[in-house]
Amino acid sequence: MRFEQVLGQSELKQMITSSLQEDRLAHSFILLGPAGYGALPLALATAQFLLCKNRSETDACGECSSCHKAANYIHPDLHFSFPTIKPKGSKPVTSLDWMKEWRSFLHKNPYANIHEWLIDLGGDNKQGNITRDECVRIVKTLGLKSFESEYKIQLIWMAEYLAKEGNRLLKLIEEPPPGTVFILMAEQEQKVLNTILSRCQILRTTPINDADIKEHLRKLETPDDDLDRIVRIAKGDVNLAIQLTSAEGLFGADMWLKWLRVLYKKNPLEMVDFSDEFARLGRESQKAFLTYGLHFLHEMVRQQSHPGLQPNLPKVESVAMVKISQMLSLNHTFQAIALLEKSIYHLERYANTKVLMLDNSIRLSKFFDINKEGQDASQKKMNV
Repeated sequence: MRFEQVLGQSELKQMITSSLQEDRLAHSFILLGPAGYGALPLALATAQFLLCKNRSETDACGECSSCHKAANYIHPDLHFSFPTIKPKGSKPVTSLDWMKEWRSFLHKNPYANIHEWLIDLGGDNKQGNITRDECVRIVKTLGLKSFESEYKIQLIWMAEYLAKEGNRLLKLIEEPPPGTVFILMAEQEQKVLNTILSRCQILRTTPINDADIKEHLRKLETPDDDLDRIVRIAKGDVNLAIQLTSAEGLFGADMWLKWLRVLYKKNPLEMVDFSDEFARLGRESQKAFLTYGLHFLHEMVRQQSHPGLQPNLPKVESVAMVKISQMLSLNHTFQAIALLEKSIYHLERYANTKVLMLDNSIRLSKFFDINKEGQDASQKKMNV
């Protein structure tokens, strides 16, 4: 991938290219920001730029043998590490065992997020990790001489998944062999080891401007009459915009509205049934559902604080959000946000999902101001 193919991030592109020209490029840096802002495409473009044999001052040539190899993610001096899962009963795996799937993932949509990657691996019910074995492999690989280029480049996607195993890489990140460049990417800065952050130059990606997202969606043959709405909802996130163009829409939206109906009716049997349905989802899908719920509630806070603002939600969800914002107090909305954030924390620590969701349902159902004027709740219909 060349810099001209990366949406937005003009300042970071300029900084990276000028740093190389002035021979002051950092040997280790980390790109922080949501996947949809383009940290991974920027990292891929940087890698191709460094490996290119005929690069200009601002971009790779795109024509040399090194560019062709880098564009197809098969250059021998370009190394990838990313969260993986261990299939049941198999030996420990590293990123090398998933390279076929990884290349397909990159060709399909380099702006995609970790949830989509783990779905591709068939590991929706497992949490991805960058393992000890992967860190050992990185150390061994970077200890070898480069094959074709003056640079060896190590890309680590979703560095927050290194967890404590990242300590094995500290010395290497701080003092890599000559010609070695580390490019890390992460969405959640607070989950990256401080010892890693302190050894890297920190570069923060920014939201993509609306014009670039519109042009990208047009290439995907999105109808023009939908573009303005989608771009407004996406708020600079290319991957979110792509999801909104799909027939399925945002993952978790339909199920979220279904849950709200259950909470509104306060029917214990329906709460139990919904908890069973939630428990049958994979763990990553459960987290994606709760993450969508947080986005919905944050938009509700905006609506309750400033009535009349246009919600950053699709049409059906916007209508539902406006109705619900009139039923819950702002304080209850904040409590609901705190509860969902705590639920994601517990999910990552393998809580019993059925019990967790049933407890959430009971707690949140009490927030709804139903029957306030003495009307029977069963006679009131909520058209969510």
